[in-house]
Amino acid sequence: MKILAFLQNMWVHAHQVLGVSRCHPISNAREDMIRYALFAGCLTGRRLKQAFGKTLCDCIIWQEASPVVSSNSRDYHSPNEAHIRAVLDKHTPDLVLIMTMRGADQIERIIHDCRGDMFPIVKCPHPAARAQDTTARLAEARASIDLAVALKAKESANPKAPGFVTGNYDGACER
Repeated sequence: MKILAFLQNMWVHAHQVLGVSRCHPISNAREDMIRYALFAGCLTGRRLKQAFGKTLCDCIIWQEASPVVSSNSRDYHSPNEAHIRAVLDKHTPDLVLIMTMRGADQIERIIHDCRGDMFPIVKCPHPAARAQDTTARLAEARASIDLAVALKAKESANPKAPGFVTGNYDGACER
């Protein structure tokens, strides 16, 4: 199952912005940078690993709702329709995870305009959100992903497909 996640927007230290910006926003190199930045020790990555586990985090294709790279974690860049459409065209996901509440409705509208109701959409807050219920909502998102994976496995009648009870994503991961 191919899972695509849209986070709010990437930020790096000021001296790194130019290097990241030079990569095409939907290139594999840029996606590798996003993954590296997420899981190099920042709060977002730590919370993702805590809520989803390393195996699921490794399965997810991580992207941003905007191709703009910021040098400040507090900066917000609105979802970019052309970017989101290009990412959807590149990856053709089975499930989309929207991880920002501020731009979630706009991202969902873009997805529906582009793809209709072809796949489930799971919305949750950005993992670094300061709301008290962030951890609980990430856990709910994980449960929704597990259920979607189980349903997809049942549809495909794949006896090796993981069950959402076990949380085992070995063999279910497409990137």
